[in-house]
Amino acid sequence: MTDLVQRLKSERSPLCLEAAREIERAAATLREAKAEIIRLRDAKRRAMQVAHERAKEVVDLRMQLAKSFGVDAAMISRLSRKSTDR
Repeated sequence: MTDLVQRLKSERSPLCLEAAREIERAAATLREAKAEIIRLRDAKRRAMQVAHERAKEVVDLRMQLAKSFGVDAAMISRLSRKSTDR
């Protein structure tokens, strides 16, 4: 694309110069969009990692509760689901 822009600029006609500027603007917009996509992808990955860690913490806490009260962990899960269904 750089070669095309250089050739258009070398023509010196107003139409070619405007086309070169438009190509450069479009390329800049595409670079910004790509950077935003990368940023959003990274944010999604971090959010998924945090969600996974929180879910693991919940499972660990349920297991601790089950052990401390001598209750089956599956029973605690059923009870917590029933309380959230209300």
